Amino acid sequence: MLSSQEILNLLPHRHPFVFIDRITSIEPGKAARGIKNVTVSEPVFQGHFPGYPVMPGVLIIEAMALGKPVIGCRSGGVVELIENGENGLLYDNSAMSLARCMEILLEDRALARRLGEKGAEYAREKYTIERYAREVHEVLRRAVNSGISHARGP
Repeated sequence: MLSSQEILNLLPHRHPFVFIDRITSIEPGKAARGIKNVTVSEPVFQGHFPGYPVMPGVLIIEAMALGKPVIGCRSGGVVELIENGENGLLYDNSAMSLARCMEILLEDRALARRLGEKGAEYAREKYTIERYAREVHEVLRRAVNSGISHARGP
């Protein structure tokens, strides 16, 4: 197990972007396993939607890319990322519904593994630099072809 200071000595990241609290196991040169405890007091929630703590979509996608099963509230943009039972679980806006989703993942490790795998597949297919570049190129192409110019010049 590594202490917080030992983790900081290994990583270039600093607060608020050190998304790890504890290292639980290490295979030197191969892999590491750790824990991040997420609470509503995390800096990522401050100002995102003041008074309404929502996990930013980019962090949900990063968890998916790491092959972790995700749970999201059935509201807002989260439903565009998570397909219930396919690449994660959605809960209704209640503590009981969230707790049930957590129980499901803890009790059914095969399901948790499958959701993690599907989430990683989703993230790899949908959120690549190549796809982003193609989509930006297409937006720019349409803007140029539309004949509309917002540029101001002499």
